[in-house]
Amino acid sequence: MEIEHDWIMSMAKVMDEGFPTLEHVHGSSVGVELTEIESLTAGMTGLCRQMSSAYAGRKPRYPGKPGDMVRNHVMGAIAEAAFAKWLDVWFGGTIDTFHVADVAGVEVRWSSKGDGVSVRKDDTNIRVVGLTGEPPRMTILGWVWSDDAKLDDWWTGWSRSYRVPLTEVNSMTSWKKNT
Repeated sequence: MEIEHDWIMSMAKVMDEGFPTLEHVHGSSVGVELTEIESLTAGMTGLCRQMSSAYAGRKPRYPGKPGDMVRNHVMGAIAEAAFAKWLDVWFGGTIDTFHVADVAGVEVRWSSKGDGVSVRKDDTNIRVVGLTGEPPRMTILGWVWSDDAKLDDWWTGWSRSYRVPLTEVNSMTSWKKNT
C-alpha cells in the first residue's frame, strides 16, 4: 500500500500547487488507442534511439535516474505514433534526426505526469503537443505555440524547459482551426 499512499500524497501536492488534473480540464484532452503492433513498432523506435545515443556517447538532455532515458525514448516514440494516428498521418519513426519536427511539422512531448506541455528553449515558431499515458491508451493533453510558452513563470530550471500548465494549453478541438 506504500505506492498508493505515495500516489495520494503526490496528487495532494499537485493540487496544492495549483496544477489541475485531466478531470479539471474537461474537454481539452483526446484519447488515442494504439494497437499492439503500433505500440511495439514505436517502442522499438524509441529503444533504437536510446541505443544510438548511448553508443554515440551523447549525454542526456534532462537529468534523471538510471533507466529514465530508455523509458523516455520509448514513451516519446509511442507518443509520436499516437499523435500521428490521431492526425491520420504516417509515423516515420526516425532515429538521429535532431532539431526536426517529430510528426507533420509538430513537436511531440510525452510526460508521465500529464500536468502540462513541455517546450524547450530552442523550440521556435512551432506547435508543441503534449501527451501522457501508457499503451494501449494515450491521451493528447493539448497544444501550444512554442513562442507563447516562453514565460518566466513557466521556466523549470531543472529540466531546462518551459512547462505550460494544462489550464493554459489549447484544446485539441481548436487544432484544425489553427493549422
